Amino acid sequence: MVRKSIFTGLVVCLCVLVPTVYSQTQTLTQNSTQSAGTFTGHLSGAGMDGATVTFTNSTTGAAQSATTDSSGGFTFNNLAPGTYRVSVHTKSGLQLGESSIEISPSNTNQVQVNFASTPAAPAAKLELDEPTPTVQTNSAEVSRSYDSQVIRSLPVLDRQNQELISLMPGVTPPAIAGDRITDPQQTRSFNVNGLPAYANLHNQDGAYGNEPFRGLPSRILPDEAVQALEVRTSNYNAEYGLSGGSWSSTLTRPGTNAIHGSLFEFNTNSFFRNGRQLEATTQSPRFNENQFGGTAGGAVLPDRMFWFISYEGRIQRGNQEAEATVPMAGLSSGNFSSFPGTALYNPGSGSTTGTGRSIFTGNVIPQSQLNPAAQQILSLVPAANRPGFYNNLVGSVPLRDDNHRIDAKLDHRFSEKSTGFFRYGFTQDSVDQGSILGLAGSPLNAELRGINAVGSYTHVFSTNFLAEARFGYDRYRNQISPWGSFPTTGLAAFPNGLPSINIAGFSSLGFAADVPRKEISNTYDGALSMSYRSGMHALRFGIGIRELEANGFANPYFSPLGSFVFGPGATLGNTASSVNLGPALLQVNALAGFLTGSPSMAGVASYTTTPAYRQMQYSAYLTDTVNLMKRLYLELGVRYDIFDPIEPSRAGGAVVYDPTTNTVNSLGVNGSSIRSYRTDLNNVAPRVGLAFRATERFVFRAGYGIHYFALPFAMMPFNPATVGTQSGIAGGLGTTAFTIPAVTTPLGTTAPNLPFLVSGRNQNTPYVQTYSGMLQGDLGNGFLLDIGYVGNVGRQLPYFVSDTGQPGTGLAGLPIAGRTALNTTFGTGLNSNFNSLQVNLTKKFAAGLAITGAYTYGKALDYGTYLADPFSRAANYGPADWDRTHILTVSHDWRLPFGVRQKYFTSGWAARMLGDWELTGILRWSTGSPFTVTSDPLACACLGVQSVPANFTSAAAAGVNGASSFNTSLFSTPAAGTFGSLSRNAFRGPDMFVYNAALFRNFAVRENVKLEFRGEAYNITNTTNLVNPIANAGTPGFGTSVGSLNGLAGRQFQVGARVLF
Repeated sequence: MVRKSIFTGLVVCLCVLVPTVYSQTQTLTQNSTQSAGTFTGHLSGAGMDGATVTFTNSTTGAAQSATTDSSGGFTFNNLAPGTYRVSVHTKSGLQLGESSIEISPSNTNQVQVNFASTPAAPAAKLELDEPTPTVQTNSAEVSRSYDSQVIRSLPVLDRQNQELISLMPGVTPPAIAGDRITDPQQTRSFNVNGLPAYANLHNQDGAYGNEPFRGLPSRILPDEAVQALEVRTSNYNAEYGLSGGSWSSTLTRPGTNAIHGSLFEFNTNSFFRNGRQLEATTQSPRFNENQFGGTAGGAVLPDRMFWFISYEGRIQRGNQEAEATVPMAGLSSGNFSSFPGTALYNPGSGSTTGTGRSIFTGNVIPQSQLNPAAQQILSLVPAANRPGFYNNLVGSVPLRDDNHRIDAKLDHRFSEKSTGFFRYGFTQDSVDQGSILGLAGSPLNAELRGINAVGSYTHVFSTNFLAEARFGYDRYRNQISPWGSFPTTGLAAFPNGLPSINIAGFSSLGFAADVPRKEISNTYDGALSMSYRSGMHALRFGIGIRELEANGFANPYFSPLGSFVFGPGATLGNTASSVNLGPALLQVNALAGFLTGSPSMAGVASYTTTPAYRQMQYSAYLTDTVNLMKRLYLELGVRYDIFDPIEPSRAGGAVVYDPTTNTVNSLGVNGSSIRSYRTDLNNVAPRVGLAFRATERFVFRAGYGIHYFALPFAMMPFNPATVGTQSGIAGGLGTTAFTIPAVTTPLGTTAPNLPFLVSGRNQNTPYVQTYSGMLQGDLGNGFLLDIGYVGNVGRQLPYFVSDTGQPGTGLAGLPIAGRTALNTTFGTGLNSNFNSLQVNLTKKFAAGLAITGAYTYGKALDYGTYLADPFSRAANYGPADWDRTHILTVSHDWRLPFGVRQKYFTSGWAARMLGDWELTGILRWSTGSPFTVTSDPLACACLGVQSVPANFTSAAAAGVNGASSFNTSLFSTPAAGTFGSLSRNAFRGPDMFVYNAALFRNFAVRENVKLEFRGEAYNITNTTNLVNPIANAGTPGFGTSVGSLNGLAGRQFQVGARVLF
């Protein structure tokens, strides 16, 4: 294929250029720390121009030299973090002396260094002043870097370094992206500066690291293997692209001349965990988790070739908490007489619109009308073990999780001017998870395999010109299948097994429509980047190309075993009083519809080929950092990205639906294009930034930029080639047969009765315009304060909207007469808006204490991605689903003031027992996220709408905002034939607060060997962080919060030990 040839050509090009190319740009700064400083001396009779400054890495022996300019300034563009010996020779060859400096990952990419020497002692040790920057003077970006010590010392329960990104201002509290099956890595998801999570980009050693389909990191590097985590959240320059939110990169540790490494073990179990926060009488299920492993690094050839290897395992055995909503005892017999106000109509009587239906006498369904298949399926469902309509089945289910991660890196210095590295990482994760619903549920197995490989070759042409050639490969595979063996129902209607069954108000039965599936993605990433310095200009420019593939990622509407939806409409009459019922009664009516075998909708579907997606991406950038004067830096840049439309890997693998003719056309067949929409060639993104040092202690930074980013495949218009059909329609009063619908092949290009995604030929690339103004000040005593404004406007954001009938029209209002399968329209063109005050306070480690604090006061507004109101786009505009007005995060590292050379207990047994302990911690607090109060759409008679806004009967939101429960009488169901008037996300849920702490101490075992004992406490205050209340008036439990926030359970302890050598 053409795209394959293009990609192969680029790789060949890179291989040809490798012998002559080295780098530092788009990802060079990701793999190194830039050191730029000024050298001044007082050598009688000679200036400092033309002096040679040499930095030699103390652990690897690698040396780099630079020549000072007329003012004595020198610049190094590729210094990795570490300790360096610094030597200086004048242009006449006189050695002035030596000193040492520690370079750590820095968000400034600059180290200001002043060396002083005297004519009387030219060979004495250089005096080093201001070895690290106090304020960021050469960049407008909002960024931070975490070194390996910080990553390993701060308390994160499962040692996921991603979580540290949320310590920056503008970042929402992290949440686990999915359950153990869909996301065995337990990836963290967060929103940056009011933007969706899919706008974030994660890199590994400078190579593209997002999995294409969902946009999450494809593989997570273990903490022990991380050298640094670099994060940029706003106004980063043009070399950093493909994202609108955060741009982050994890860098792998290198080897050194000396053998070094670590061994570690962490354990947590049910003994260390608090019982259920919301269930005082139920104990936490038994489980045990061990996280263990080790690292080692050294030299293959001293001063030239170095190796590093890391292994981490996580083994969990036991059970996990589970809840479900099941029918109360006795209802399977069809006797609903104990529910006052219930009116059960016979779905077998009257018309398909509900008119003329007769009522079941006494709300008891006769035995002759009970469906045998429905009764047998209900017999597989465990009985409720607590009263109520919602989450009335509580217990635990088996969970087995075996995770193994291996990383290896080889660094080689080919010459004084040429270096390179190759890194390979592999993840294997096997998860078995049971179901509380037993044989009626969906116990699953997930088998994850992840591969990440990065190779880089660099060469320095001169002190002013350098370049890099880099190649990256990512593979993500997650195979999901049923766990265990399951008997069929034994009924002729379902000979192949239990179909997917959704009864309104109850937990789903059977497996989801997309089980089993085998998700496989591959990403190929190549880049060539260069850096050139001349006078006051520092130019960086480069190109990149990526091929993204995703196979088997699927979310079909219907299962190949059949899917059924049982709504309340099947047993209701066609009257206003009948359809305006409370949640419990709607639940009762839906269950009655199931018992009579009267689904609202049935469907079956399967793919003709494995869904396979492809996309090519191309990038180029040019940026110039101009030092206009001693106190002023100006950043100018432009970036250009092309994101090809996704396409099937083979002709006929996808179709395009035309709603005007109700036909489908296969892509790439009979001369048609293999792409469903055109390429957007308008993605030119300028970036401007400035940094002005007003005084030695205060800097003003400001920036503006446009950032284009590609959508994950899951959010693009793509219809895999499918066979199947749908009968009936959800949300109405009609019914269909409780049998798998017969599939017939449509004539010609006539579309089957299945839902499709509809999109136009012209789709625009989403982008965000960012702008900020920050004042940074050195407050003294190691404190650095940033305060200012950060904002952005999102443009051309994607949306999905259901093609529904108007309120009150029912079946007559369907867009295409006789077609009950409703389509969804995809488009771009929505806007978002974010404004914030952001404060960042840091204290470097001194006097036994280091602190970082980040506070955000902001507001994010958007339309949502899935438009809740399909009739008025403007009505969807409101606070973003992830908007939190106030966010505060604080982290600390406190060396307790006890022991020798400390303030208290300086000698004796107390000094030996209490000395050298460190306390680290992370505190998070934020106000609640917004939610919309909705109601069941049945009365609306607007088929295809999932829910409608409720009506609000109170003038004030007091008693609803910030509460874990609210008075449901404040809300009412809209009148029949109307949509409702309550604004989107008008209310706020409860606040969240959590404090995690770790206490540890290092003991010297022998020379260069230390033993660390560690204890960690998570949610140490045992604060119950509740999710937003159930906000659908048609759902049991309406108005109450019934769970804790994702990833924030009750108090839990963990113990660990590490051996460092």
